[in-house]
Amino acid sequence: MTDAQLKALISQGVVDALAERDAEKSRNGEDSHDSGSDRRSRMSNQVCYLYSARKCSYVCPIGEIKKLEIEIWNLKVKGTDMVSYNQHFQELSLMCSRMFVEESDEIKKYVGGLPDMIHGSVMASKPKTMQDTIEFATELMD
Repeated sequence: MTDAQLKALISQGVVDALAERDAEKSRNGEDSHDSGSDRRSRMSNQVCYLYSARKCSYVCPIGEIKKLEIEIWNLKVKGTDMVSYNQHFQELSLMCSRMFVEESDEIKKYVGGLPDMIHGSVMASKPKTMQDTIEFATELMD
Protein backbone atom coordinates (compact mmCIF):
# COMPACT_ATOMS: atom_id res chain seq x y z
CA MET A 1 0.00 0.00 0.00
CA THR A 2 1.40 3.39 -0.96
CA ASP A 3 1.53 6.42 1.34
CA ALA A 4 -1.10 8.14 -0.80
CA GLN A 5 -3.46 5.16 -0.51
CA LEU A 6 -2.91 4.99 3.24
CA LYS A 7 -3.58 8.71 3.67
CA ALA A 8 -6.74 8.47 1.55
CA LEU A 9 -7.92 5.50 3.61
CA ILE A 10 -7.26 7.30 6.87
CA SER A 11 -8.93 10.47 5.61
CA GLN A 12 -12.07 8.55 4.63
CA GLY A 13 -12.03 6.74 7.97
CA VAL A 14 -11.92 10.04 9.84
CA VAL A 15 -14.80 11.46 7.81
CA ASP A 16 -16.83 8.29 8.45
CA ALA A 17 -16.00 8.26 12.17
CA LEU A 18 -16.97 11.90 12.63
CA ALA A 19 -20.19 11.37 10.70
CA GLU A 20 -20.99 8.35 12.88
CA ARG A 21 -20.26 10.37 16.01
CA ASP A 22 -22.67 13.06 14.85
CA ALA A 23 -25.28 10.44 14.02
CA GLU A 24 -24.85 8.98 17.52
CA LYS A 25 -25.28 12.42 19.06
CA SER A 26 -28.43 12.88 17.02
CA ARG A 27 -29.80 9.51 18.18
CA ASN A 28 -29.05 10.50 21.79
CA GLY A 29 -30.89 13.80 21.53
CA GLU A 30 -27.77 15.96 21.32
CA ASP A 31 -28.62 17.14 17.81
CA SER A 32 -28.48 20.81 16.97
CA HIS A 33 -31.42 20.36 14.52
CA ASP A 34 -29.15 20.22 11.49
CA SER A 35 -30.04 17.68 8.85
CA GLY A 36 -27.66 14.71 8.74
CA SER A 37 -26.50 15.37 5.20
CA ASP A 38 -25.76 19.04 5.94
CA ARG A 39 -23.81 18.08 9.04
CA ARG A 40 -21.84 15.39 7.16
CA SER A 41 -21.11 17.87 4.40
CA ARG A 42 -19.84 20.44 6.86
CA MET A 43 -17.87 17.76 8.71
CA SER A 44 -16.27 16.67 5.45
CA ASN A 45 -15.27 20.26 4.83
CA GLN A 46 -13.83 20.51 8.35
CA VAL A 47 -11.71 17.41 7.92
CA CYS A 48 -8.68 18.95 6.36
CA TYR A 49 -5.29 17.36 6.21
CA LEU A 50 -2.14 19.41 5.80
CA TYR A 51 0.37 17.01 4.32
CA SER A 52 4.04 17.39 4.89
CA ALA A 53 6.85 15.03 4.03
CA ARG A 54 6.40 13.03 7.22
CA LYS A 55 3.23 13.97 9.05
CA CYS A 56 -0.17 15.46 8.54
CA SER A 57 -2.14 17.49 11.00
CA TYR A 58 -5.86 17.40 11.60
CA VAL A 59 -7.39 20.86 11.59
CA CYS A 60 -10.53 21.14 13.79
CA PRO A 61 -11.72 22.84 16.99
CA ILE A 62 -9.37 22.51 19.96
CA GLY A 63 -11.97 20.54 21.92
CA GLU A 64 -12.02 17.85 19.24
CA ILE A 65 -8.23 17.65 19.20
CA LYS A 66 -8.21 17.27 23.01
CA LYS A 67 -10.68 14.37 22.75
CA LEU A 68 -8.48 12.67 20.17
CA GLU A 69 -5.38 13.21 22.32
CA ILE A 70 -7.13 11.64 25.32
CA GLU A 71 -8.21 8.74 23.13
CA ILE A 72 -4.66 8.07 21.93
CA TRP A 73 -3.32 8.45 25.47
CA ASN A 74 -5.69 5.70 26.69
CA LEU A 75 -5.41 3.44 23.62
CA LYS A 76 -4.50 -0.18 24.38
CA VAL A 77 -4.47 -3.43 22.39
CA LYS A 78 -7.74 -5.26 22.91
CA GLY A 79 -7.00 -8.97 23.27
CA THR A 80 -4.65 -9.89 20.46
CA ASP A 81 -6.12 -7.55 17.82
CA MET A 82 -2.93 -5.85 16.66
CA VAL A 83 -4.40 -4.92 13.26
CA SER A 84 -7.08 -2.70 14.82
CA TYR A 85 -4.63 -1.26 17.34
CA ASN A 86 -2.07 -0.44 14.64
CA GLN A 87 -4.65 1.18 12.37
CA HIS A 88 -6.31 3.19 15.13
CA PHE A 89 -2.99 4.28 16.61
CA GLN A 90 -1.72 5.46 13.23
CA GLU A 91 -4.96 7.35 12.49
CA LEU A 92 -4.86 9.11 15.84
CA SER A 93 -1.13 9.86 15.66
CA LEU A 94 -1.61 11.51 12.27
CA MET A 95 -4.39 13.69 13.67
CA CYS A 96 -2.55 14.45 16.90
CA SER A 97 0.92 15.02 15.50
CA ARG A 98 1.66 17.80 17.98
CA MET A 99 1.75 15.16 20.74
CA PHE A 100 4.80 13.55 19.17
CA VAL A 101 7.59 16.05 18.62
CA GLU A 102 10.07 13.24 18.01
CA GLU A 103 9.43 9.83 16.50
CA SER A 104 10.83 8.31 19.70
CA ASP A 105 7.90 9.90 21.61
CA GLU A 106 5.46 8.23 19.24
CA ILE A 107 7.25 4.90 19.64
CA LYS A 108 7.08 5.12 23.45
CA LYS A 109 3.34 5.81 23.34
CA TYR A 110 2.75 2.97 20.87
CA VAL A 111 4.71 0.49 22.98
CA GLY A 112 2.87 1.69 26.09
CA GLY A 113 -0.39 0.38 24.63
CA LEU A 114 0.97 -3.10 23.96
CA PRO A 115 0.13 -6.10 26.17
CA ASP A 116 2.56 -6.81 29.02
CA MET A 117 3.59 -10.10 27.44
CA ILE A 118 5.37 -8.34 24.56
CA HIS A 119 5.96 -4.85 25.98
CA GLY A 120 9.38 -5.68 27.44
CA SER A 121 10.58 -7.48 24.32
CA VAL A 122 9.65 -4.59 22.06
CA MET A 123 11.36 -2.08 24.36
CA ALA A 124 14.45 -4.29 24.59
CA SER A 125 14.74 -4.33 20.78
CA LYS A 126 15.26 -0.53 20.90
CA PRO A 127 13.37 0.18 17.67
CA LYS A 128 14.49 3.27 15.77
CA THR A 129 11.38 3.85 13.62
CA MET A 130 7.64 3.43 14.03
CA GLN A 131 7.63 1.01 11.12
CA ASP A 132 10.21 -1.21 12.81
CA THR A 133 8.26 -1.04 16.07
CA ILE A 134 4.95 -1.98 14.46
CA GLU A 135 6.47 -4.82 12.47
CA PHE A 136 8.28 -6.27 15.50
CA ALA A 137 5.27 -6.00 17.80
CA THR A 138 2.97 -7.56 15.20
CA GLU A 139 5.44 -10.38 14.65
CA LEU A 140 5.62 -11.08 18.38
CA MET A 141 1.83 -11.17 18.67
CA ASP A 142 1.56 -13.63 15.76
